[in-house]
Amino acid sequence: MGILFNSKKLEDIDIYSIGVQECSYFKSSDWQKHLCTIMNYYGFLPITSIDMCQMFLIVFIKSSFSPFVENVRTSHKAMGFAKIIGNKGGVGISFKLFGYTFTFINCHLAPKPYKVLERNNHAKNIVKYLKLGPNFGDFDITSDYLFWQGDLNYRIDYNYDEVIQEI
Repeated sequence: MGILFNSKKLEDIDIYSIGVQECSYFKSSDWQKHLCTIMNYYGFLPITSIDMCQMFLIVFIKSSFSPFVENVRTSHKAMGFAKIIGNKGGVGISFKLFGYTFTFINCHLAPKPYKVLERNNHAKNIVKYLKLGPNFGDFDITSDYLFWQGDLNYRIDYNYDEVIQEI
């Protein structure tokens, strides 16, 4: 487990968020079943999950904290072909725990190095159209903790030495 989730001490971790892109629907359900089995063995329960075409997001919480989870919400925004195919876009899960709002976003943005403006627009539309609170697009200001993950497809057009020099 430590190798899989990059942690030596699982007892120090309360929440796991796992987001996947480019995963077929049938493999997605298999992955989620296996993840639930593994995480349950280590004392974690799924809060909820959300699927959209080739991506999913699932959030687990330490089982002792599960009675304190409330206001669970999910939302998705497709940004693929004609803005209706869900191979690109984002999915989100939001919930309250001990009075704090946690939001997790998993996205898959436009590929290709020259599509920076399209990637930026995808990200803006994900923020604008996900409904994880009372209103569309308010999760970025109403969340106490916001975690954004996924295949962002942004590129750095430098070699390793140039990147280190810029840093």
